[in-house]
Amino acid sequence: MSRRLRRLVAPPLLVCVAVIGVGVANAAAQGETTPCDLLTRSEIKSVFKGKTAEGLRNGPTCTWEIKGGSAKAKGADLELAAAGAAWVDYEADDGEVVTGLGDEAYFDAGSDLLGVTEGDTTLLLTYLSRRPVSDEKIQTRLEQVAEYALERCRALAPNYPCGLTDIAE
Repeated sequence: MSRRLRRLVAPPLLVCVAVIGVGVANAAAQGETTPCDLLTRSEIKSVFKGKTAEGLRNGPTCTWEIKGGSAKAKGADLELAAAGAAWVDYEADDGEVVTGLGDEAYFDAGSDLLGVTEGDTTLLLTYLSRRPVSDEKIQTRLEQVAEYALERCRALAPNYPCGLTDIAE
């Protein structure tokens, strides 16, 4: 992850975890979607070609373990953070622009992170693995699951951002 991206993403994530009790209650009251609502096990399994566990929510992030998770030699974790566009103002100094995905998207090969903004929604997808996999393969797979998440977001939350919007305020 680029230094600039770490500076921009880490503080909001820490704030989100610190106030998650308030954020979850307010999000539920407003009917907002969570990151775990945006992808299914079967979608992830079909893209990453491996047994996938149910998504585990940790505040503004959902994590799916693939092939036993990143602690396993051949496993990996897929993390998805979703929030309103104002929640994360990302800028990838070292990232590669991805065309045809959302309104704006980039892939940071150094951290296997795909950032996508569409309307008022920002998605950050991260692939974590001990096993080296080509950046091109990871980017392609992250783009596929981002499309699934955007499709579901459009259907579930057409009038407000997907994700927890109130926890960054």
